[in-house]
Amino acid sequence: MGLTKRKRWVVLAGCLYFMGSGVLLGQTRPGGTGAAGVPTMGELNALVEKGEYREALKGLFRATELKGEAAMGYDRYELLMLRGECQLQLKEQPSARETFAAAKKEADAGEKVERSAKAGAMELLISRSTAFTYKANTGEEKDKEVVSILDRTKRGRAMQLLLADEMAGVKARYEAALKAKSLLRVMEFAKVASGVRSLELVAAGNNTKTTTMFADLAKHAAELMDAEGTAMLARAGAIKRRAEVLVTEQVDVVDPAGKRLPTTRIRRVGLTGADKLAIKQMAETSGKFAPAAKELGSALGTATGTFESAVKKAGEVLVECEVLMLTDYGVQVK
Repeated sequence: MGLTKRKRWVVLAGCLYFMGSGVLLGQTRPGGTGAAGVPTMGELNALVEKGEYREALKGLFRATELKGEAAMGYDRYELLMLRGECQLQLKEQPSARETFAAAKKEADAGEKVERSAKAGAMELLISRSTAFTYKANTGEEKDKEVVSILDRTKRGRAMQLLLADEMAGVKARYEAALKAKSLLRVMEFAKVASGVRSLELVAAGNNTKTTTMFADLAKHAAELMDAEGTAMLARAGAIKRRAEVLVTEQVDVVDPAGKRLPTTRIRRVGLTGADKLAIKQMAETSGKFAPAAKELGSALGTATGTFESAVKKAGEVLVECEVLMLTDYGVQVK
């Protein structure tokens, strides 16, 4: 039995509705936009290349907010880098720096060294620029060469000038860190060193200069860590020896008949409050060695094996601290 004219119109209208509604069927709309009407990565790149920065920003903000399956097909790092570029071109300096910092964080989370370097270098370049131009501060080009950071064809040159200036400026701080007696001072410099190494990777395509320059500092840091590990092992040993000292006490013991009998008891001295505090501090310090070694290795461009001895000693310290805290020194020896 055939459909009535009215039913045929209802069916046709329904088909047209579903065909036109890509959202319900998960289809893309004309123009290559996604189900939510967000431009694709290709379209976003095209908008940026054409200089339509404000229009691109609209799509970029929407794309970075996508979650789950809707975010498939988008590279969050690339979205943030494009967003930062648009904000920079629109001269929204604080926003651009913040976005490039977010892109670096995204790359760091995925341990993407080159991506992190690129985002970090852009953040640094913006912060060191004045009126969206970078002027050389050292060398023969000092006060002579000025490069617009908005011109992407010249940005590589701006990075080279920035690298030369940063390398010159970091030397004094490097010398001070090399003479430092505290690992904390070295760690503070490592943050600076990390930024310079990232900049070199972007500007020169490698880390040759900084790796060579920071090699002695990595060795110095390893020696400081190793010495601290040795000192902590010595302190833990001293605490253990003091706690193991035997003392004789005269105490009264009540027998089954209720009579108090004088008795001699031998026990160990045990840990004092100061000992327990020292043990806690040593455990906390030694627990930071492995992460510090990884951070220093990355920042200074040296293999983590440089710190192998120190990290091993830190592990020994942790074991000693645990044994000290778990030992029951109050038990009767005799």
